[in-house]
Amino acid sequence: MWTMTKVGARARSLATGHRWLALVAALLSACGGGGGGGGGSPDPAVPDGARAAELRRVVDTMLTQMENEALHRARIDWPSLRAAALQRLGSEPGAGQAEAAMSEALSRLLEPHSHVIRPGGGMLVGRPPGWQRPVCAEAGSGRPALPADIGYVRVGAISGSGQPALDAALGIQRQIAEQDRPGLAGWIVDLRANGGGNMYPMLAGLGPLLGEGVAGYFVAPDGGRVAWSYAAGVARVGSSALLTVPQPYQMRQPGPRVAVLSDCRNGSSGEATLISFIGRPGPTRLFGTPSYGVSTAVRGSEIGLGYSLGLAVSNMADRLGRAYGERVPVDEQIDHPALVVERAVQWLRES
Repeated sequence: MWTMTKVGARARSLATGHRWLALVAALLSACGGGGGGGGGSPDPAVPDGARAAELRRVVDTMLTQMENEALHRARIDWPSLRAAALQRLGSEPGAGQAEAAMSEALSRLLEPHSHVIRPGGGMLVGRPPGWQRPVCAEAGSGRPALPADIGYVRVGAISGSGQPALDAALGIQRQIAEQDRPGLAGWIVDLRANGGGNMYPMLAGLGPLLGEGVAGYFVAPDGGRVAWSYAAGVARVGSSALLTVPQPYQMRQPGPRVAVLSDCRNGSSGEATLISFIGRPGPTRLFGTPSYGVSTAVRGSEIGLGYSLGLAVSNMADRLGRAYGERVPVDEQIDHPALVVERAVQWLRES
């Protein structure tokens, strides 16, 4: 069982890792969930005089961290992984060979979320064998036409921290406050095409609809778990407050009916937000298509020469304790975007 000290340390680590997802989400969206993981062409941001020994040290640092912390570390053949990466690295590597070694190692981690940020800002990924990017119909970016008795909040990817994150949370609560009125049948929370980023302004912003208390967990390979939660305007991981909305909005009708819309472009912190609604107090139903499939916590760290490793270290779980780690399913799968909204409205109006 986790002691309070261990839970606090793990919460701080996960908080740092999830702030890292702001960059991850932007890059996932930019490359359509793929990435430049194959060849590893030299990056101009790597100094021309970088020695082969330094590049070998970067790769070794990455491999050691993976072996110690990777989410599926107990299932991975580490001697084989290291040998394959070092074969790509060669004896006198340049940046291209080092990046090829990194991509080789990433491809053997049994999950598609881990990655390396290159010094010039590009991303190296290594998809596990058999993994395919999910495909679904794209929903429009505008607000759908809705009856007057339906509230609607759209939450997209949110990058950054500090004041920009707070502004994003305040903007979400403002959407809710401006529409909350007597006679509403319920609310639609639209997470379609939410590529992720910083989950805490999403959690704090949607808190009035989500309700107070634990909304989900990060679950480590050893079974240890840390809760994420919302209460009184504060989004927390464990006991650590990650974002606070001053004077948070209070719903006219606590625990209203909520229909949550998802699609295959909803990933990373967007998936954490989707998971947060599962099992909430008050009638809740998920519509659309399953999410992207990176419902894991990523921890970011520098590994040298301007390279940064984003390593998946735990799975996300809902408040009921069900762990995911892959695509998050919906209650009603509806492939056509317009029909998703139509069905959500129909369900909200059911007595």
